[in-house]
Amino acid sequence: MVTMAFTLDGYRIDETLGVVRGIVVRSRSIFGTIGAGLQTLVGGNITLMTELCERARSDAFAQMIAGASKPVYGFVSGDCCSAAYWIGSQCRELSSDPTARLGNIGVMMGGSVQEAPDSEGRRGVNVISSNAPLKRVDLATEEGQASIRAMLDGIEEVFLQAVARGRKVPVSTVKQDFGQGAPMSAKQAKSAGLIDRIEANGLAGALSRLASPVRTATPRRAAAAHQLAHIRAQSLK
Repeated sequence: MVTMAFTLDGYRIDETLGVVRGIVVRSRSIFGTIGAGLQTLVGGNITLMTELCERARSDAFAQMIAGASKPVYGFVSGDCCSAAYWIGSQCRELSSDPTARLGNIGVMMGGSVQEAPDSEGRRGVNVISSNAPLKRVDLATEEGQASIRAMLDGIEEVFLQAVARGRKVPVSTVKQDFGQGAPMSAKQAKSAGLIDRIEANGLAGALSRLASPVRTATPRRAAAAHQLAHIRAQSLK
């Protein structure tokens, strides 16, 4: 459903995203341009240019519809920690049951250090090329751990930025208020802003809440995408 009105009878407006538009630049062939030029000599409606403008408007409208995004709502039952929360944070709305655990935001890497020979008296040895001294760092040393930590910090920064973007908060808020790596209870997560609500009646309550007040409009994205494909195919002829 597409409308230019500020309200729509029978529907609840969850979010206003501003002006939606599509931009298409079209031009006629050399012969079409010459024909339009000849039309200007006699005045009146320049049909060749009118047709071009109408096709550009139709293309732009089709692009707008085809590119519309479908809102995604998430519900957590159990754990939604680390990478799972990364995904969950991208939902338009994230809710959980009262006993869920969320957050655990951060990056970790583990390894083992051989401190004695194995049962057969063997000890592993790595020989590294001269120009790659950090290829196999010694995890038992501060220098080795610092090298690994620098890599993890780079990955973590991507993680934090994604969560901040999904939850619509600054990265500094994620660093300070989102648990600093610790998992959080649903109540703590709601207070800190990791989720939008706690569903007292669990998944059934979330589905009921989301389904009842809103009548779903028939999507037109597939039809618009088909129209775009047809238009582009015609343009190649």
